[in-house]
Amino acid sequence: MRDIYTRGQRNTRHKAVTRALLVFLLCVILAIGGEIITNLVEGLSRDARLISFETIATATVVGSVDRLYQARRIIEKERKSTLAEERAFRAFAKDVKKIPASSSTVTATGGMIATMGGTQTDEPLLKKVRTAYRQRIIELPHYEDEYSDDLSQSLTEELNEELQIALVHGQQFSPHVKRLLIRESVAASKRRGPYLEFLSDEIKSIETALAAFHQIDEVIETVTRSHSENTDNRTPREREDKLLRREIFHCEYLIRRRQKVMQKVNYKLLSQAGPLLHENLYVQTGSRFPILDGLLSRLEILENQRQESSKSRP
Repeated sequence: MRDIYTRGQRNTRHKAVTRALLVFLLCVILAIGGEIITNLVEGLSRDARLISFETIATATVVGSVDRLYQARRIIEKERKSTLAEERAFRAFAKDVKKIPASSSTVTATGGMIATMGGTQTDEPLLKKVRTAYRQRIIELPHYEDEYSDDLSQSLTEELNEELQIALVHGQQFSPHVKRLLIRESVAASKRRGPYLEFLSDEIKSIETALAAFHQIDEVIETVTRSHSENTDNRTPREREDKLLRREIFHCEYLIRRRQKVMQKVNYKLLSQAGPLLHENLYVQTGSRFPILDGLLSRLEILENQRQESSKSRP
């Protein structure tokens, strides 16, 4: 997780474009399908419209729950990978501390580490450092699939270009290079801290959303069942209306809270303009914002139920 913004977009550009096209096609299909369904439902009688709407509602809520479970799996996998990277960089810094630096003097010009030239070479020491980096970082199970970096690219992105030059093309492993390497490795580990905190919070948000979905879905199911009953057995209108109003208010509250959380996270973690962090993470689910989308779909169902309920009763 070298840059939080690129997390979720760090596979190859081809894969990112392919996912974007798939999401676009899915949105088009859903939009066309939604319009067709709306036209069909509007042409039905009131009672038939209620039954058709509830059938569509059931499919909608089931799909959103499935997407939320998929989102949780994505976050758990992301957290596991990021935690492995955080620990790996700390372990690498400890490895570097155990490798003795050379005693030769190194000078620097213009802020660059002077690493080439001269007669003495510390290639055995540099090779130990490179080997330790490969074993600790590049050989992490997920690293190649996530980043597709070779040693030079990884050193540049994770640490900095000067250290990449010193370790790959240099001749000396000086105390100065060693200190910088330890410092930047620890920094690479610490950079993952805020992102890990976000991922932990996001897992909690998903668990909270699943519980909320369950509560709201119970109300939707209760009203749906009531609409299928004979008039004498239906839930009293006042009670049903109160139930629906309560859950509509609940949905609206959860939507506002989720929006605030997303704004806070992106303001805190993103240092550059671009797609939202949540959008990058959840693009694989077919819903860029699965929690929000699930809440909005339920809000629409509840409002339609309330509207149709009032029309079907004197």
